[in-house]
Amino acid sequence: MNQHTTKASTFLVSDLCCAAEEQTIRRKLERRTDVHALDFNLVSHTLRVQHSTSDQEISKLLRDAGFTSILVQPAAVRTSLSLPSTKPSSPILFSTVISGVLLLAGGVFSWLDLPEGVATTCFILSIMVGGWKIGLKAVKAVKNLSLDMNFLMALAAIGAISIGEHAEGAAVIFLFAVSLLLESMSVERSRRAIRSLMKLSPLSARVRRGATEEDMPVDQVAVGETIVIRPGERIPLDGTIIAGRSTIDESSITGESLPVPKHPNAHVFAGTFNQRGSLEIATTKLSSDSTLSRIIHLIEEAQSKKAPSQSFVEVFARYYTPAVFVLAITVAVIPPLFFGLEFNEWFYRALVLLVIACPCALVISTPITIVSALTNAARHGILVKGGRYLELLSQVRVVALDKTGTLTQGKPTVTDIVPLNSVSVNELLRVAAAIENKSEHHLAVAFMSKAQEEGISFEDITVEHFRALTGKGVEGVIDGRTYLLGNHQLVEELGLCSPELEKILLQLESSGKTAVALTKDNSVIGVIGISDPLRSNSKDAIGALRSLGV
Repeated sequence: MNQHTTKASTFLVSDLCCAAEEQTIRRKLERRTDVHALDFNLVSHTLRVQHSTSDQEISKLLRDAGFTSILVQPAAVRTSLSLPSTKPSSPILFSTVISGVLLLAGGVFSWLDLPEGVATTCFILSIMVGGWKIGLKAVKAVKNLSLDMNFLMALAAIGAISIGEHAEGAAVIFLFAVSLLLESMSVERSRRAIRSLMKLSPLSARVRRGATEEDMPVDQVAVGETIVIRPGERIPLDGTIIAGRSTIDESSITGESLPVPKHPNAHVFAGTFNQRGSLEIATTKLSSDSTLSRIIHLIEEAQSKKAPSQSFVEVFARYYTPAVFVLAITVAVIPPLFFGLEFNEWFYRALVLLVIACPCALVISTPITIVSALTNAARHGILVKGGRYLELLSQVRVVALDKTGTLTQGKPTVTDIVPLNSVSVNELLRVAAAIENKSEHHLAVAFMSKAQEEGISFEDITVEHFRALTGKGVEGVIDGRTYLLGNHQLVEELGLCSPELEKILLQLESSGKTAVALTKDNSVIGVIGISDPLRSNSKDAIGALRSLGV
């Protein structure tokens, strides 16, 4: 390849699972002048390299560093095939648990004064079972002249065995194995979040070309194509409605709990749910550029958004490990060589130094805290992009909450029925429910639910010439009589807002309710109040935030 031609290649690196591997690869590749930039994705185990050499040369460099790599297309990374179907933490979980059991057994056998060889065997097996992955990483570190924390842990375990402190060696390895397990669980948590988001977007789209419709994979649909969405289907691509009306649940993208009315020229997002009407949509973005794809990409990058405390520990370890190693060599060599002291004694002291200098508590404390917090948040339906943003929460002093579906239940209900002009409550609700039965507005459910709750039948009413008055209400004809069901603004525009009606409307609105008036042939026959009830725990949640100083 011409040395001036720069290209970007994406490699699937199965062994890429934590910051230690990232640093090893960086040291190997960044020495090269023909490697210009590296972009790591620990969640999907991928590495994107901007370089001016051949892909084969990059693969060779990765292989020399001890990593197996496969050249893949960037689009393939986003498919479910690129995400392992089995939990990668399972082998680590198994070995960590067995290591802990053997460590505990060794401690019990020592306390029971059984032959020393029994406890020692348990401790050594604990080191071997719990430290196999640490040992492999340590070998890679030595091979690449990159002395990381894995190397120090392995060296400390070997030193502990050498001086007969088998229990200490087993404890060091077990604790560090726990930190590796937590790190693996954190990555798997993000991977599960990505899988759940991927399920929101269909793998195929119904494309209309001329008079025919054809199901096609979403990554083959071009910008400007017309796709057809039927009621109850998810939208596969971002686009603009060119025909049809409906309400769409956009909560997966925007967080808005109530369905959003959509009409021609309105924009829609991939992964959202079409509820009631058929739609024809002109695509505006490729599947890889959709809003949902960008959200997935942000979550994939979450692991790189480390908390400041995590970044500090990694930088600290980068310098601490070689420093401790050099200090241990100095303790073992300098006194015997220059002062004629006993070598065995000072070698023993050097090994003791390696064991006591092993920063296990520091290494595992930060990941445990961060992972526990992220996992607890995810369990409650909160997805935090990474440790950096988690720590920023401690600085938050003002919080703005969306009302509908957050402070309230997101389920509008009819609370007030005020009949006028000698119309009964049942008749008022019956007509309103029949008209709203034709509507796609999110408040329509409130009318129908209330009628069903009261045992009022409305399905037998025929509503003709139905039409929606955008932002104002709906209109329909029943038995030759014209009915309008609309908001305060519509009543004002029709010139029907008498002082008595104005008082009723303002009274409902001042109490936080939505007031809807029903008219019959230009005469108001009743007012219906709708409210979204508060969640039972909203008051406690606000109180808790205030107690935190927010």
